[in-house]
Amino acid sequence: MLCETRIEVIAIGKEKVFSVGVVVVSAEGDVYLIHKIKDNDLHLSRHASGETHWKSTKTKWSQIIRKGQPIKEFRGIEFLETAGFGIDSLPELYREYKMKKSDGVFCVDMRQYKEAAFNMTVALLTDEGLPSLVTMSKLLKNRQICVFPDCRPMVMITVGDARMNDAKQ
Repeated sequence: MLCETRIEVIAIGKEKVFSVGVVVVSAEGDVYLIHKIKDNDLHLSRHASGETHWKSTKTKWSQIIRKGQPIKEFRGIEFLETAGFGIDSLPELYREYKMKKSDGVFCVDMRQYKEAAFNMTVALLTDEGLPSLVTMSKLLKNRQICVFPDCRPMVMITVGDARMNDAKQ
């Protein structure tokens, strides 16, 4: 039996650590990207059925983005979201991180992206998608990649300087 997986996404700021988001994969294969922006309950859901949508219960808003492949048939890599935030915006947008029970923690040290074009991507992944992951990661400078292999589908979180690497590298 598959069980739920909860991955906390945190960012180290100048003086504090902030809670940026949560990725939850249900036992059925539903994936939820929950943003931790202050006073906001916006989240992205990618359901096992293949439907992906944005939703806010506070504002009673929901929008279907696409109807894709069911998780049982999914093979490869599927990018769910790309986000960007800076070290200076952390205290304004996010709350200080408080430890919670989770199955994984992805931590990005924002101090190393002070003058960079920071980019964070969350994707779903199967074994067939691993070669694409390696190819894609070569495009980022100062990259950090984490794959959470215990959930199905696997979750990949990548951060890096979004400016293209020099051709010489």
